[in-house]
Amino acid sequence: MPKMMGQGSVYQDKRNNKWIAQFRIINDNGTKSKKSFSCKTKEEAYSKLAEQRYEMDNSKTIQNIGLSLVDLIKLMREDKFKANIIGEAQYHKLDYDIKRIENYGLGNKNIQDITYKDIQNFLNFLNDNYSASTRDHTYQLVEKNMDLAYKRKFINENPCDLVIKPRSKKSAKKIESLTVDEHKKLSSYLMSVSLEKEPLKNVFLIQMYMGLRISEVLSLKKDDFDLNNNVLHINKTMTTDKYGYTIIGEKTKTEAGIRDLPIPDFLLPYIKEQLSNYNNNNYNLLFYKNHPLNHSGANAIFKRICNNLNIFKPNLSTHVLRHTYGTRCIEAGMPPVVLQRLMGHTNIKVTLNTYTSVLNKFKEDEIDKVSQYYAKNNLIMKEENQDSLLLLDNENKKLETNEIEK
Repeated sequence: MPKMMGQGSVYQDKRNNKWIAQFRIINDNGTKSKKSFSCKTKEEAYSKLAEQRYEMDNSKTIQNIGLSLVDLIKLMREDKFKANIIGEAQYHKLDYDIKRIENYGLGNKNIQDITYKDIQNFLNFLNDNYSASTRDHTYQLVEKNMDLAYKRKFINENPCDLVIKPRSKKSAKKIESLTVDEHKKLSSYLMSVSLEKEPLKNVFLIQMYMGLRISEVLSLKKDDFDLNNNVLHINKTMTTDKYGYTIIGEKTKTEAGIRDLPIPDFLLPYIKEQLSNYNNNNYNLLFYKNHPLNHSGANAIFKRICNNLNIFKPNLSTHVLRHTYGTRCIEAGMPPVVLQRLMGHTNIKVTLNTYTSVLNKFKEDEIDKVSQYYAKNNLIMKEENQDSLLLLDNENKKLETNEIEK
C-alpha cells in the first residue's frame, strides 16, 4: 500500500475556479509520484486530503486485524480536525454522540462484524429514548463512517443501506417566546434592578431587544460598540475548545452571523451603564467575572429570575429572549427577509421555519387587507347586483340567438 509524504497541500486553480488537493506518495516499489483531486470547494479539498491520508495510513491494519466503530469515528474526527473541516466546538460535541454509541455496545464492535440488524436495533433504541434531532445526528455519524468504511473497502457492504428509519416517538422541543405580558414583566424588572443585584441584567436586555445568541453577547468586547453611530458589531462567539473548556471563538456560528446591528435608543443607557462598569481583564470582555462566562451559568441565572417573576416556560433558557425578539419583530410587521439579516440566519428558510406559528397567526390579518383592496376597487361582486347581472346576461344571449337565426 502506498504511503503519503507529508500532509499534502490545497490550492485554488483560478482558471476554472476549482480547488486542488495535491500530495506526493511513495509506492510499494519505492518510486515516488504525485496525486491530485479537483474539488468544488476548499473544504471539500481538505476533506479529500484527510480521507486519502486515513486510507493510506490505516488500510492494511484494518484489513488484517479490523477496527471498532468508535475507533473509526475517532480517527476520522482527528483527521477532519487537522484538516480544519471541523472546529474545536464540533470536535467536543462529537464526544456525546461517540459516548452514546459506545454505551449502547455498538461502538465496540468490529466494523466488519456489524450487521444491518445491529444498526437497526440501535436506531430503534435512539428513537425510543431520545429526541428526533439527537437520534438523527447520532445515526448520521454511524451512517457516514460506515459508508466511508465501505468506500475504502474495509467492509464488503454498508449495512446502513438496509436500515429503515423509524418515525420519532418524541415531539420536537419547542422554544416558546414570552407573551407580551411576560415580556413587560421581565423588561420592567431588568430595567429597574441594579447592576450589583443582577450582574447579567444587561446580557438579557441585549438579547431581548437585539436578538443576539447568548454566545454572541457573552463574547462582546468594548470595541464592538460604536456609540457614535449607535451600532453593535457582531463578529465572534463564545464557544468551547476540543476539551470542553469555554473559549472565545474567532468567528460567529455561521458566516451570516457576522453583522452590524443598530442599537435601539432606549437600550443605550443600559449599554453605557455596562461600559462604565467594565472590569479590566485579559480578554477585554464586557461581561466578565474572574473568568469568561458560559452558557450554563447564564441560563441558571435567567431561570432563577423567571421563577421569581412567575414566568414558567417548557425548555426555558436564554434562547427564549432571542426568540421573543424575533416574534415581536414579526408581530410589528417586519418582513422575514429583514429579520433574517438581523438574526444572522444562514438563509430565509431558517427564519420562516422558526417563526411559522407567528406568521400563521397574522395570516388572516393580511388576507383581510387583500379583501379590503378587492372591495375598494370593485373587484368583489355584491349580492344585490347579481340578479341584474343575470338578467343582462339572458338578454345578451337572446340577442346572440337572434343574430344567428338571421
